[in-house]
Amino acid sequence: MFELKISKNNILLYLLQIYIFAVIAWDYEIFYQIPLLLLFIATMLRYGQVARAIRTSSFFHGYLLMMMYFFLQFLFGFTVSPADSQAYLITGTINVAAILCVAVTLDQIWKIESVLKTIIIASFSVSIYNFAKNLTLLLSGGLASHCYKLFFSRPTYSHSTIPMFCAFSVMALAYFSLKDRWRIKNVVLIAYFTIYVTLSGSRNALIFIIFGVVIYPFLFNGNRDDFGKRFLKVVLVTAAVCGTVVAVIKIPYLYNLIGYRVQDVLEGFSSGNFSESSASSRNTMLVTGMNLIKKNWFWGYGLNTFRSFPGSFGTWSHVQYVESMVSGGIIALICYFFFNIKAIVILRRYFTKLGGFALCLMIYMLICNMFNVCYMDRFMCLIYGVVDAYIQIEVRKEKDACYGIYTNI
Repeated sequence: MFELKISKNNILLYLLQIYIFAVIAWDYEIFYQIPLLLLFIATMLRYGQVARAIRTSSFFHGYLLMMMYFFLQFLFGFTVSPADSQAYLITGTINVAAILCVAVTLDQIWKIESVLKTIIIASFSVSIYNFAKNLTLLLSGGLASHCYKLFFSRPTYSHSTIPMFCAFSVMALAYFSLKDRWRIKNVVLIAYFTIYVTLSGSRNALIFIIFGVVIYPFLFNGNRDDFGKRFLKVVLVTAAVCGTVVAVIKIPYLYNLIGYRVQDVLEGFSSGNFSESSASSRNTMLVTGMNLIKKNWFWGYGLNTFRSFPGSFGTWSHVQYVESMVSGGIIALICYFFFNIKAIVILRRYFTKLGGFALCLMIYMLICNMFNVCYMDRFMCLIYGVVDAYIQIEVRKEKDACYGIYTNI
């Protein structure tokens, strides 16, 4: 779609695309750190754009304040596990740098679209590699139980990481299809990613898929419909979601893949009794977190310290709302979710196809954070950064229009 030439005007985009591919293929390895370092150095040379991003990026503001609060906790000894906090402080600092780079680089719509295409390509590459590595588990519901980084010979990703990349790619492909037209290659890729997520048995990614193929195309596609059409679409979306849940529970093959996990969650919420091992352990961690929050809801216990308490199974809480409150109390919770809520309010004004895409993402993230801990995840920070970049582009266009200035962004 875009003919790119290496120049000082798009070198940041090239470096950002390389960094994104590296994050998806080799997160937490040196292969992603080198592109990020080069991107950060090149970004710092753009003094004017850096100053603008620091001044206007809401996601950067919220994330930076959150990390500053966690650093003060650590500095003054208000963390119950300094070693655990220190490890995440390093990760969070790296994320601050990456968020700033995204805010500086993505100053035009076509650049955001280039990033979406990069994510699709990287997700396809990593998932195909994992297909090949896990052929023996293809029909067992454990396709993603052993997730490999690209060209790695040992599983290093969690079971839901690659399915989440694939699910995001489905929504990105839906955006390109709605923006231009439904091409055969897009439909094939959507089908492929959907099958991969289904075979992986990832509940979070399956919810993301529903947002990508049902909720976004029907409710957030950029068309301003009258009340009748909106009501009909809500009914159709509700029917599609309910039909999907019934299908994964009633069809034996899908039930063995993922249906039993969905069923136990639904029954657990209604009865309070979780029998499936994953849901049961998550429920135990939720109870542990809620008890900790009751004792210290304002300040928290320190970054990444949930894992240090009995009943945590030595890991994170698996619920971002609980993790934020345990780590930094109400202050950390507000800092992290400040942009999420603000973005939803602002994006209601920009009901374009990309605006609807961004709005749908932000609504999904509120749900995703109920089942995931996302605040240190580089890919999730990228998602927020892309949405923030879109908002800033639209705000600048409004300001330019007020002064009679017209640009091609």
